[in-house]
Amino acid sequence: MILNSLSLCARVTLDMHSLNNEGTEGNQQQTRMVHIIDQKGQRAVVNAVSGDMFKHMLVEHLIPLLQESKQPLSSGAAVGDADRINRDLLGLMQTTKALKCFCKEELSWLDQAVKSLSKGATETEDPGSSDEEPEATDEEKEEGKQKKPKVVPPSQHILASMLSMCALTDITGTLMTMKKPGLSLGRKSVVEFGWVVGLPAQGDGTPLTTTEQYFHVKYAEGRAAATGGESVAGRQAIFHRPASSGVYALICNLDLYRVGLNDITRKYAVSKSDREKRAKALIHALAATLVKPTGAQRNTQNPHIVACEGIVATSATSLPSPTVSPLNDNYRDQMDQVVGVLNGIAPNATTAVRFDTLADGIRALAEIARQVELSGE
Repeated sequence: MILNSLSLCARVTLDMHSLNNEGTEGNQQQTRMVHIIDQKGQRAVVNAVSGDMFKHMLVEHLIPLLQESKQPLSSGAAVGDADRINRDLLGLMQTTKALKCFCKEELSWLDQAVKSLSKGATETEDPGSSDEEPEATDEEKEEGKQKKPKVVPPSQHILASMLSMCALTDITGTLMTMKKPGLSLGRKSVVEFGWVVGLPAQGDGTPLTTTEQYFHVKYAEGRAAATGGESVAGRQAIFHRPASSGVYALICNLDLYRVGLNDITRKYAVSKSDREKRAKALIHALAATLVKPTGAQRNTQNPHIVACEGIVATSATSLPSPTVSPLNDNYRDQMDQVVGVLNGIAPNATTAVRFDTLADGIRALAEIARQVELSGE
C-alpha cells in the first residue's frame, strides 16, 4: 500500500485525568480551558488538552519503537531530551563530513576573500583566481572595505546528516542553531496534532466535559510526628488538584512522504527501507498513544479510557488525507464524502476506515502499518 499521508479523527472518552494542568495559583492547580465555536456557531468554553501534550505522548512511545527497528538516534533523542540532535552539536561538528567541509574549506575561502578584499577585490569575485586584477579606484577600495563576505553554511548537507543520524529528529523535527557561523536550520515535524478539545454541551445543556477540584494533604513529616506536634498545620501542605472527565475531539495528520526527505534539495537522504521502518514505527506509536495516553500525574490519576470512535484516512497522492473535526457530529459522514470527491480526482488513491471501538481503531492502524509502502527511492 503506497502511502503519502495518513490522518486520524476520533472522539475519545477520558475520565478522571489530569493531562492538561495549566499551572498553579497558590495551592490550587488550574486546568486548561479554551474558547471554541461549536457546530451551531455558538461560542463555548470547554476543557482541552494541548496538541503539545499528545505529541509528547507519541514521542515517548516512538523512541523505543525506533530502537527496536534499528534506526539511529542521537544521544539526546535516545534519552528523550527535547533538544534531540542539538545535544550532539559538538560531536556533529567533529564527525559530520558536511560540517568538516564547511569549517575547513569554506572558512579557508573566507580568509582568502578577506585578503583579496584588502587589495580591492569585490566579494563576488573568485579569490582563488590567479589572473592579475586591475588596480581598484579609491571609490572601489572604500566600497570594498565596507563589504564583508557573507558565509552561507551548507544547510542542505547539514540537514541530510541530521536525517541520517537521528530518526527521531527526522520524524518529529527540531531547530538547529549555532551562533557561529550563524546557522538556523529548522526541520519541520512529520507529525501534526491539533488541540484535543472537549465537546461542548448538548442541546439540553448537559455538559460533555467537566472538571472538579479535589482536596489533598501532603504531610511534610511522618503522620505520627505530624499528629503529635504543636503546630500540625505548619507541617502539612494543603492543596487542591483537578480531575477532568469528558468526550474529547482528536485530530492528527502524518505526512509520511516527508520521512527522510531533505526539505531543501527535495531528495531523500535515507534509504527507502529505512524510511518504511520509520513510517511503520510512527504509525505504531500513534496507536500506542491511543492505548496509553501518557502525561502529567499518571502515578495517581491514570486516565480511564472509556470509549474511542473515529475514522482513519490515507492518501497515495500529493492530495492530503482529509480531516474533519470530531466537534462536528457528522464528521465521519463528511470524511467519507470528501474521500469520494478526492477519488474522483485521483481514482482509488484515498481510503477511509471507520471504527467504533478502541480495539477496532488499533486494528485499523496496525493493518495500515503492516502494508505500508512509501513512494520514491
